Amino acid sequence: ELCLISPIDLVHTRHLGGSLPEIAAEKAGIFKQGVPVVSAQQNRTVMDVLHERADQLQVQLFFAGQDYSWQTSGQSFSFAGHELRLRNLQPKLVGCHQQQNLALALAGAEQLRRLGVVLPDAALRQGVEATRWPGRLEWLPGQILLDGAHNPAGAKVLADYLGQQQLLGVHLLLGLKGDKPATELLGPLLPFVKRLYATEPPVDEAIPPETLVGQAQALGICSAAYKQPQVALAAALQTRQPGEVLLVAGSLFLVAAVREQLLPATELLSISA
Repeated sequence: ELCLISPIDLVHTRHLGGSLPEIAAEKAGIFKQGVPVVSAQQNRTVMDVLHERADQLQVQLFFAGQDYSWQTSGQSFSFAGHELRLRNLQPKLVGCHQQQNLALALAGAEQLRRLGVVLPDAALRQGVEATRWPGRLEWLPGQILLDGAHNPAGAKVLADYLGQQQLLGVHLLLGLKGDKPATELLGPLLPFVKRLYATEPPVDEAIPPETLVGQAQALGICSAAYKQPQVALAAALQTRQPGEVLLVAGSLFLVAAVREQLLPATELLSISA
């Protein structure tokens, strides 16, 4: 009935292609003739590819900034589409990128209402305010922040959030799968980091923690390598001072393992890789 396109960036390049136009063309493979498409904000080259594919299939294409918009004020979030208006929403999800995704979902809901699906304003409001995403800018008790940022785009939006919240002197527990670009992931985050605890996420192939330590130490950041996430977590919790933030990032597999260790089983929600 409807296609949604979230922000497209360089990810899974081994399978999707090495450039934004190539990846956009693969993503546009979900377009179906006559089925409307709603897209988040995109790079200009991505927009061109999506427009070309939409024209080929005679598809209506709706873009953020043109057909819908949103605003934030503190913790409040408001959405404006062609007909749908929702003000003073209070989402649990934090960060500009997650609010962009909420706006995309609401824009999709507006299109479904045009197609005859019954979606009352109250249901949309409840959906926005009740949605949780474990492991994505998720705060746990004790100043512990979990974020599954595992590609350069994810690292950038995580860094943007750290900057917005003025979170400096962060203790970073990080592990990366073997196919991730370590330099591009570490680069945006290290300016906020006081100490790095490098480890291996529970995956078949991981970047050696020593590699991450070397990159951080080259920038003067105190770092240490740990083979197991549990050991790295224990070291981080013991080393940081009261009030200092512990950030776990670099892999959803790592975030899931740490989250399982920190939370009672009754509070666990599944994390999708």
